[in-house]
Amino acid sequence: ILIPGGHGQQGQILSQPGWNQMENLIRETADDTDAYAVVEYWGIRNPEFEQEAKQRIRQWTGKPVVCAHELSSEINSLRRASTTLLNAGLIKLIDELLDAVKEGMARMGISAPIMIVRGDGTMMSESFARERPVETLLSGPAASVVGGMELTGCQDALILDIGGTTSDLALIRNGLTVLSEEGVDVGSWRTGTKAIKIRTIGLGGDSIVSFDKHDALQIGPRKATPLSWLAQRKPEIKRELKRIRDDDKWHSLSLGEFFYLVSMPHQYDSFAQEEQAIIKALENGPKSAEELAEQTKTSVFLLRTESLEHLGIIARGALTPSDLMHIKGDYQAWDKESAQLGAEIMANRLKMPVDRLIHMVYTEIIHKLYHLILEFLLAGRLNSSDHKLSSDAQKLMNMAFCNPYDDIQILASTSLPIVGIGAPTHIFLNQVAAALGTTAKLTRYAGVANAVGAITGSIVGEET
Repeated sequence: ILIPGGHGQQGQILSQPGWNQMENLIRETADDTDAYAVVEYWGIRNPEFEQEAKQRIRQWTGKPVVCAHELSSEINSLRRASTTLLNAGLIKLIDELLDAVKEGMARMGISAPIMIVRGDGTMMSESFARERPVETLLSGPAASVVGGMELTGCQDALILDIGGTTSDLALIRNGLTVLSEEGVDVGSWRTGTKAIKIRTIGLGGDSIVSFDKHDALQIGPRKATPLSWLAQRKPEIKRELKRIRDDDKWHSLSLGEFFYLVSMPHQYDSFAQEEQAIIKALENGPKSAEELAEQTKTSVFLLRTESLEHLGIIARGALTPSDLMHIKGDYQAWDKESAQLGAEIMANRLKMPVDRLIHMVYTEIIHKLYHLILEFLLAGRLNSSDHKLSSDAQKLMNMAFCNPYDDIQILASTSLPIVGIGAPTHIFLNQVAAALGTTAKLTRYAGVANAVGAITGSIVGEET
C-alpha cells in the first residue's frame, strides 16, 4: 500500500500522509492480513509518521504492526523495507511457536519466563521477540557459537557446527562473536539485521547420499530422513528395502528412496491432480519411489514431489551419512539393519563394496568441511569481486588438501583451534584440523552446545 507524503532527507516534513486513503486501503485488506510493516523513505531521520501510522493501523485492525525505524538504522531504504517486510511475515510464525512452547511448558508445570536467542548470540525477552522476530535470523548457529565458547573456554577460535541439514562455520575473537557488517542475507534479500558472520554449506548428518549422471558420488545439499530413523517408526519399509536390494535392478535414479505423509493439507482441492494422487497414495504409509509411481500410474522420472516436500506435506527418506554412521558403529540410535540395506542398494548401483562406499562418503565430508574452513578464512584476505583472485583461491584450495598424485603440495594452516559442535563432529573434525595444522576442540557435550549457548547468553543493549 503506497501513500503519498513524508519527510525530507533532514527529517523536515514535506507533506502530511494521506491518512484517509490509508485507512480505506487498510480496512479493505484487513481480513486477509496477519501483520503490517510500515516503512517511510526517510523514516530514519524522523520516525513520527511511522509511529503515527502504527497507532492508527493498530486502532483500525487490532493486528501486529512493526515500523522500519524500530528494526534498522540502515540508510538504504530498500534494505530497510525488506527487513521490515520479513519481520512482519515472521510475526504469525513466532507467535505460534512461542504459544506452543508455553503450552508445552505449562503441561510440564514450568512457569519460568521465556528468553530467545538473537542472531548475534545475545538474548531477548518474549515480548521483544514477538515484535521483532527478524532478530532471530541465524539464532541457532549463534547459540552454538556461544555454547562452544562456554564449553571449551576458547576466546579465539573457529566454531564448526555440523547439524542434520547444514554445516555452519563462525569465528570468535576475544570471546565475542564476529558479526556480519553488511547484515544477514535471506535468499536474494539483504536485510539490515546484524547477526553472526557465518558461512554455511548444505552438508549434515541428514544429507542425501546419491550419484550424478556420471555415477559420481554426491552428498547433499538436499536433506532427507535417514532410512534407519524411518524404518524404526515405519517397520514396513524394511521389507521393501530387501526387495529393492534383491532385485538389484540397474536404474539411472536412486531407487532406495521413500516418501511418506507428514500432514494432510487443509485445502486438498487446491493441489494439482497428480499431487492429490501422491497424497492419497501415501495415506496408508510410506512408499518407495517405484511403489509410489505404480500407485499414481506414472514413472519414477515423472513423480512431482518437490512442491509437496517444500510445503512440508510429504517428506523423503533416503540413505544419509547418519545411516552410514550406524553401520560403522560411530552412532547408534535407530534401526541399523535398514541402514545396511540402504547402503547395499547404493553400493550395488555404484558397483563397489559397502566399506568402499562408506570410506568415500566419509572422505568427501572431510574434504567439504576442509574447503568450507579454507574459503571462510580466505574470504577475509582476498577481494571476492576480483574473479582472478577467486579463481586462484579455488586452485589453492584444491591443491592444499593432500593428493598423492600431485607433483606439488601447498599446505594451508591456521593458528585458530576448531571447536566442534553437533553430534557427528567427533567423527570428522580431528582429520580436518590435522589437515589445517591446528587442533580440534571436542567436548563431551558437543551435541547440546546449542542449548548450552541458549542458557549462558547475556542481554546486551546498545543505543546510538
